[in-house]
Amino acid sequence: MTSKPYCTTLQKTEIKSATLSYMDILGDLPIDVKRLYWIYNVSEGSERGNHAHINSDRVMVCMAGAATVIIENERSEKFEFTLDNPSQILFFPKGHWINLALTKNSVLLVASSCVFKDEVLITDYQEFKRASLLKQLNQF
Repeated sequence: MTSKPYCTTLQKTEIKSATLSYMDILGDLPIDVKRLYWIYNVSEGSERGNHAHINSDRVMVCMAGAATVIIENERSEKFEFTLDNPSQILFFPKGHWINLALTKNSVLLVASSCVFKDEVLITDYQEFKRASLLKQLNQF
């Protein structure tokens, strides 16, 4: 598994008057899914995230509307993705800071490798930067 966030396109099939995209849990997803959740009823200009998932990887699919996702790793590298097609998925590993900007009426489906009660978050950006620096120093 890669340690960098990336997008990939799911398989899709044209059926009658629609398009069907799908994920095979064993094969298409780079994580062992323990929880699914979705964000919806989003207000115009809504921002989410502003935290780092310390012990869980994520996969995101924007089912409706659009999401701009900015992810930062421990080396301050930033990755920006626009999710506006439900056949596109975004993977990002644990230990990354995430910011989301969602359009009104968007629906964002998220698969997590951790159950809710075990989730560990850092919600203070300066704390994230300090933890990242300590991790980098310990690698030498």
